[in-house]
Amino acid sequence: MITLKKLIYSIKNLQGRGEHTDDFKFSDRQFEFIIDHYRAELAAQRINARKSVDGFYQTLNDLKLEKSKQLRPYKDDVTLLVSKEKLPQVLTSHESGSVFGFVGDRAEFMGFQKSELSTYNIDLQHPYIKNTFFELDDHLYIGTRDINYRREVFVQAVFTSPRDVREFEKGDIDPFDPFNWEYPIPGNLIGQLTNMIMSNEYKWTHLFLTDYVNDGRDDKQMIGSPGNQRQGDGSQ
Repeated sequence: MITLKKLIYSIKNLQGRGEHTDDFKFSDRQFEFIIDHYRAELAAQRINARKSVDGFYQTLNDLKLEKSKQLRPYKDDVTLLVSKEKLPQVLTSHESGSVFGFVGDRAEFMGFQKSELSTYNIDLQHPYIKNTFFELDDHLYIGTRDINYRREVFVQAVFTSPRDVREFEKGDIDPFDPFNWEYPIPGNLIGQLTNMIMSNEYKWTHLFLTDYVNDGRDDKQMIGSPGNQRQGDGSQ
């Protein structure tokens, strides 16, 4: 798995055609926002095409739950629990809605049944369904017929901001090297992600000469412009 730091570096390198100067207009934080956007777009495309999104998933290991005070189940044998904290934003797609890979007990092979606010009571009437889940207002809800169900749950999902998940999970982000952590993108899709960014954010770069002058100014000039031909050393 690649680190976010290396991913940003590789895009900067492509954008500057291998010539790193102080003329880059985007900060690393802005690059992270762009990468997050196209990673989410790529994951959504794969889901809508019914392809695997393994490698995009991140986990919330012990999401704490409490009994819901605002919503009430129809039946007395059903308990509705809600996450104590808001979830980091989960990716949604036209094909499957919120992209959860697994919600349930870490030790269990089968996860809980995905449901909705309007249907979880009906789903729990099925004799083989004991637990359901749904997302509402950035909280995760668990409907269960297990009166002894413990108040925490394991969650695997595709989130729109990998950094938010690391911070939610109290992951180690070095304040002196804040982009040096593993970024959730499959290795075989890094090239496709990079191409999406370059073709959408930098599709104009082939029209300009590389800015070789390390002066903090954007000295790029359009190729073929009269009087704007430059030599290899950056002089006009």
